[in-house]
Amino acid sequence: MPNRDTSIDDVATGMKSNEKKCMRILQWNTDGIKSKIGELEMRLKKRDIDLAMIQESKLGKGQRTPHIKGYIAIREDRQGARGPEDD
Repeated sequence: MPNRDTSIDDVATGMKSNEKKCMRILQWNTDGIKSKIGELEMRLKKRDIDLAMIQESKLGKGQRTPHIKGYIAIREDRQGARGPEDD
C-alpha cells in the first residue's frame, strides 16, 4: 500500500492502461466507513468509478484502511485529530 512518501508515478507504474474517454470521480462523506464498505464497493462497481475521495471515514490511528479490489488507498489522517479509540 502506498504511504505518504509514495509519488503518483510510483503508484501508476505497472497499472494497466485504460482507454476511457472520461474519468469518473466519486466524492463521498461517509460519516463512518466501517459499516458502509459494502455500499461503497457496490457504488464503485455499478458506476464504474475511477477515483473515489472518501471523507469522514472515522477511522482511528490504529484502525486499518479498508481494501477494495481494483483500488489503491492513499490515506491522509487529520493531524492531531482524535479517533474513536481515543474516546
